[in-house]
Amino acid sequence: MSLSIRKYSKMMPRTRALYRYLREEWATFCEVCNARWDHIEPDLMKGRLTESDILGSGYFGIVLKTSDKRLVVKVTSDDEEGYFSQLVIDNDVLRRSPGLPYYFDVFAIPEWNAFVILREDMTYGVFSSGKGVPSIVTKMIGTLDEYTQQVSEIDQKITDLLGSLQNLNHRITKADTRMALREASGLLRIEIIKTLKKLPNIGERSKYHYLGCVVRAALQLYGIALSDLHPMNLGKHKHDLSELVPDLERPKGVVALLDVGGNFNAPLLDALIAQEDVS
Repeated sequence: MSLSIRKYSKMMPRTRALYRYLREEWATFCEVCNARWDHIEPDLMKGRLTESDILGSGYFGIVLKTSDKRLVVKVTSDDEEGYFSQLVIDNDVLRRSPGLPYYFDVFAIPEWNAFVILREDMTYGVFSSGKGVPSIVTKMIGTLDEYTQQVSEIDQKITDLLGSLQNLNHRITKADTRMALREASGLLRIEIIKTLKKLPNIGERSKYHYLGCVVRAALQLYGIALSDLHPMNLGKHKHDLSELVPDLERPKGVVALLDVGGNFNAPLLDALIAQEDVS
């Protein structure tokens, strides 16, 4: 996400398409959002949409102001970000973690191929200009990239296995798919355990502690490697949300993951199951 790209003329093609949808359907969009979020804050979305409402944009999405400076709305065409946002909302430990912005809501707009996310506003970027990425973050990225490579190799092994069975029997049975999924699940679990052991242990006093906790939880619970930890995907908390979310901890200086990216294809492996010949 770039804070410098706020004008329609400079947006990426996908983002320009989302902005056009928003501009054309703004009144309806505001009505739907305000109906969903009235219990959080009345009339978060109002007025008419202008470029001054854009806080930033990237390849997939746009971040918009709301009437409450503590909250922003992200409209994104990134399926993975929409999926992960819902996982966070459904897991109270992740949702309340200082290693993430607080997610209030997420919903899909299928007609736009987009998701709408209401979340805590954050300060983008954490590393001073001229300084390299901290070694602890670099180590996390390297370890997670290794896991992603191993998952790709497991994908290929299972694909080859199913292909061999199809060539041998001229079809893939339900028993074949169950066996392949068991094999894949076992191999993935081994890689998850190995990767968790390799990830750096980050002490509680480190400002990266909660970021590390989020990375570990995503991997352990969902097989997701959140490896896209470049500077503009990280940020810090800047608002007190206690009025909106009682007992929510937001330690100062903590580094949090703002935009997700990485490996999202485990452990489901849906694409590896040939549906046509299952009998």
